[in-house]
Amino acid sequence: MDPRIRARRAEVRRREGRRRLRTVAVAVAVAVVAGLGWGVLQSPWFSAEHIAVRGDVHTPERAILRVSGLDVHPPLVTLDAGSTEAAIERLPWVSRALVRKIWPSSVAVTIVERHAVALVHTAANAWAEVDATGRILADAQAGLPVLASVTTRAPLGSYVSSGLAPALKVAASIPPVLAGKVSSVSLVAGGQVDMSVQGPAGQVTVHIGPAADLGAKMESLATVLSGGNMTGVTVIDVTVPNLPVTS
Repeated sequence: MDPRIRARRAEVRRREGRRRLRTVAVAVAVAVVAGLGWGVLQSPWFSAEHIAVRGDVHTPERAILRVSGLDVHPPLVTLDAGSTEAAIERLPWVSRALVRKIWPSSVAVTIVERHAVALVHTAANAWAEVDATGRILADAQAGLPVLASVTTRAPLGSYVSSGLAPALKVAASIPPVLAGKVSSVSLVAGGQVDMSVQGPAGQVTVHIGPAADLGAKMESLATVLSGGNMTGVTVIDVTVPNLPVTS
């Protein structure tokens, strides 16, 4: 073989060797830098050391931190906001949660809590608050209308029967002017709803009818209660809100 050809081939092989060596060196350098970077991101410098919680009126902050795992101050790089929000939303009072990472070492948690609209009797011979969706929020004593003839064995954070939706919708629509007067809300035959209300001369049964047009029905009821002579009145029918009937 011509010595010049042999020399050329040897030079080509040397160039290929150097090229492979450079590729390997670059790959190793990238891996080392990535490893060092990952290690730094996992260090306390980039962990959730500062946590701010807003909107927690009924929900203890310690419960939010515990269920979300933020109480152990995880690295921000491994913190998944979506799964953390889902964990917080499993707490009874929490309707929505927003988790925001603020580099290098802070997390902001904002929650929107539910509103209690009624009480249900529990199997433990006590009372529990529920919201408009039927979610059981907390043990309670008084201060809200009772869902009549309802007893639940479900734990906090779960839901009462979906069949109670009409009664819950009515309870959620009670305006402030009537809030202290309504003692109970009852689901009756055919999905109709009744309320028991404290009138000027005692308890009055109010026929609400279907859980529709509730704003007008509540306004009509408030007008009747504050209007004329209620002596002897034991029933108010506002199923047709512009034509209330007393008896």
